[in-house]
Amino acid sequence: MMVPWIQVNRSRSLLLMVKPSVFLVAMGMGILLHISFLKTLPVMVAVVEQLGGALGESGLLVLPCIAAHFNQVIFDSFLVNFWIRKDTSTNSAMKP
Repeated sequence: MMVPWIQVNRSRSLLLMVKPSVFLVAMGMGILLHISFLKTLPVMVAVVEQLGGALGESGLLVLPCIAAHFNQVIFDSFLVNFWIRKDTSTNSAMKP
């Protein structure tokens, strides 16, 4: 988590100018990315670093990556909870 944190702090002034609606769109895209490719935070940060600032300040580009990672963790926790409940109900139904 330190590498993305350092990247974000380098561009703090730019991050404060991001509109909340744009941030929400980035979070939504992060969810779609997770569902589609299952990318992790280190992979996303590595890709941003390889861009070399071609698409903008890397600290600003890392923000959607962090949001996508948090979305991934939250989404996965709900998914695992669903699987546990389903498994528990299935096992309870099979017992006499």
